[in-house]
Amino acid sequence: MSRHLLLFIVALIALPGLRAQTLSQKDFYEDFETLWQTAKEQYAYWPEKKTDWDCVHEHYRKALDTVHTKRQFTTFLEAVLRELYDNHIGLNTNTSSSYRLVPTGADLALRLQGDRVWITEVRPRSGAAAAGIRAGMELTAIDGKAPAEALKALLPLCLRAPDSAARLFALQQLAAGTHDRPRRFTLRSTAGTTDYFPDTFVNIDTLRYEGLLESRMLPGGIGYIGIHNSLGDEDLIPAFDSALNGLAGARGLIIDLRETPSGGTSTVARALMGRLLRREGYYQRHELPADSGRYGVRRSWVEIVTPRGRPYDGPVAVLAGAWTGSMGEGIVVGLHGLGRAKVFGHPMAGLNGAIYPFRLPHSGIGYNLSAERLYHVNGTRRELFRALQEVRDGAAGTDAALEAAIRWLRAKAR
Repeated sequence: MSRHLLLFIVALIALPGLRAQTLSQKDFYEDFETLWQTAKEQYAYWPEKKTDWDCVHEHYRKALDTVHTKRQFTTFLEAVLRELYDNHIGLNTNTSSSYRLVPTGADLALRLQGDRVWITEVRPRSGAAAAGIRAGMELTAIDGKAPAEALKALLPLCLRAPDSAARLFALQQLAAGTHDRPRRFTLRSTAGTTDYFPDTFVNIDTLRYEGLLESRMLPGGIGYIGIHNSLGDEDLIPAFDSALNGLAGARGLIIDLRETPSGGTSTVARALMGRLLRREGYYQRHELPADSGRYGVRRSWVEIVTPRGRPYDGPVAVLAGAWTGSMGEGIVVGLHGLGRAKVFGHPMAGLNGAIYPFRLPHSGIGYNLSAERLYHVNGTRRELFRALQEVRDGAAGTDAALEAAIRWLRAKAR
């Protein structure tokens, strides 16, 4: 090896950006203080939470004494944020033992009734669907533990009072599972009680899509466009335009947003909605609590959708469900508020508001907080929107929401 090459390698090793990051205990404490204070000031959903944030500070600051590595700190911060029991907030990094994000990494939608848990939806193409899990089954155990017992490990430690929303959040996390451990569900149906192992069929972490969307003409001249979790990709705009132009003669149009769990951008959402309008209209109300100042002067505004390209004027049905998340929910409430669509399916993910990104100064770990409250133009909080025609899922292989939308569109086209 030449002397020049040796010196070059030594210089590379010495570069700060290439060395392994070393964090001191002081760094961990300061990063925790930053996150705690930022959430206190910026989080928009304190009125809905029963979290004692001062208790969180006291409890977790003491627990920091056991944190010595960035991996441990990541796990620590995940526990801190679970105190807010909000599926729309989280870190931009994880570990193999982290719980999957809900709804993006989930394949079951659940309803909690006392200590009993019911499956309300099963994600198509998922391991749960392939394993034979169906809506209407009762979940009696997760990895051998009754749900009421299992969820205790993920319940917030600093609640001022019990909250069923915190219990449902913990249950959703447990059902989604961690990246490194296969799940075992015990489910009861009319056929009896059976164990199911969804991860032996499909690992949800590897779920991929064929293209940004799919489109086709259904029998009876009904157009169909299904979005493939691509609302954050601006290439969806020309793809949607092409699909809609190809369906210009449809007697009615179905927009399927049931596979949009990861949200997206307002730019893409407004572009899609703009193709269905002839005039500008309000689609969503915003509120930024952190910008209310010393005297609580409320800051809020309404966002407008502008027509774009050749509009589609026919009747529109939108399909929604538990994997319609964030910006997908925004499109649903937007088209409903604009009077441009009827909604079919199941309650949506119910993610809180718009998330803002932040970053910790020492570890560099990024995190998102629900900092902006969002509303239907009629004042309904977006996460509470229920103005849809709910459907009862039929036999395996059928799509009750799609069938209901087709019937409605055919009736409108007569």
